[in-house]
Amino acid sequence: MSEETAHPSDINVVDASTRQAWLSKLEINGKVKDGILSSLAQGDISTALQLLESGQAAKRDIRTKDNKSPTGLTALHLASLFGDDVVFQKLLELNVDTNVTCYCQITSYSVATKFWMDARPLLFAIGSKNQHIVNKLLAQSSSVTMNDAWPLFSTEWWRLTGRFEWDASRAILRNLVQHNLDLNQRVAILRWSMLHYCVNMEPRTWDGIEEFLQGRYETIEYLIENGSEPLLKDTFGRTALALLQERTNSLPSTGIADADLAILERVRDAADERLKELLQKAMVAQVDKIQAKTGFRGSLHKLAIRGQALDRIPLLLRSGASSFRRSSVSSAGMRSQLSN
Repeated sequence: MSEETAHPSDINVVDASTRQAWLSKLEINGKVKDGILSSLAQGDISTALQLLESGQAAKRDIRTKDNKSPTGLTALHLASLFGDDVVFQKLLELNVDTNVTCYCQITSYSVATKFWMDARPLLFAIGSKNQHIVNKLLAQSSSVTMNDAWPLFSTEWWRLTGRFEWDASRAILRNLVQHNLDLNQRVAILRWSMLHYCVNMEPRTWDGIEEFLQGRYETIEYLIENGSEPLLKDTFGRTALALLQERTNSLPSTGIADADLAILERVRDAADERLKELLQKAMVAQVDKIQAKTGFRGSLHKLAIRGQALDRIPLLLRSGASSFRRSSVSSAGMRSQLSN
């Protein structure tokens, strides 16, 4: 079982070279030079524990955001990233602040601002799919937001760690939902909701593609069942359906016979159509719900029922779609609910 396909709970050790590679991609490696942070970065767990037990670990590396630190990372951030459960548990026994955020002096767009600026340890645990650490942090946290949760279905974090598996990710997702995660909060520059992030997940190889696409379908189905709104738009005005429709997934075909490739492509295309149908039905249901609340009928409702141009409904409303009837509310009221 490779690290990329392994269930996260089966991955007990992150070796030193992998730790260095992750920190290098996060542009943290050169900033972690001594003390307990260095021990964790090198995978020297025994030294890290000795520093904690002897009280020799610098306080800035354990408890608090320190503007003098190049990264503002704490030992809890790295233990959460690497899944170092023994160190993590020792830090909890020392009553560390589980909600401490990274400090970053960089304000321009960079790896730091994209991946970890102002991040709590929870983000690192979610990004590296350390389910047992996520569970413990959620038990200690008063709240969870998409600012913590977005790496769960992030292609960037998948490339960074090489870790992704649908069943395990859904287990984390269920726990986040149980802790009242707002799935419709939109974050980062693209202002994506959890549904956008999940739709954006695409297979990297043809191997196991049917299982991957089925896992994506089941996860999106779960998101919709738990309140994800399919009409939400990102920075460029794209719903999750629009994002799916505009994407082209080109996978390497070297070594695959033409006949086999044609079969695989049909499997992928059928899965995409099935997912589009799921999203269309969810959009129709949301339109019906809003119209039942507002009393509007007419061309928009017919458009929704036919499943046509559903990703353009908010644009139509902002443009003043014709043939509306109203019962007791203004068209502006309905537009405000669909144009977010």
